Amino acid sequence: MTAAVTFADNLTSYIWIVMGVIIGVVLPLLSKYVKEHFKASAIDLKPYVLLLLFGGVLGIVILAAMRNQSDDAIKWYAALLAGYGGEATLEKLLKP
Repeated sequence: MTAAVTFADNLTSYIWIVMGVIIGVVLPLLSKYVKEHFKASAIDLKPYVLLLLFGGVLGIVILAAMRNQSDDAIKWYAALLAGYGGEATLEKLLKP
């Protein structure tokens, strides 16, 4: 028998999902930064900020999908990977 999942459990899972989304957004920025290695050009952050905001909504959708599969507490690493994978899928869907 499993313990009931609380609001705090869902909030913690949501935070880890959003962290996965943030990693998915920040990783390309860091990669670009490292590749340019201090090149003097500004990075346009607007698309990444919009993607991050959209990712917050995606986090709610992912949490709902994960909750639909199980009422057990979601491990932090599963939430992180779900967020990261969800962001990667979202980015591929939105690219022309």
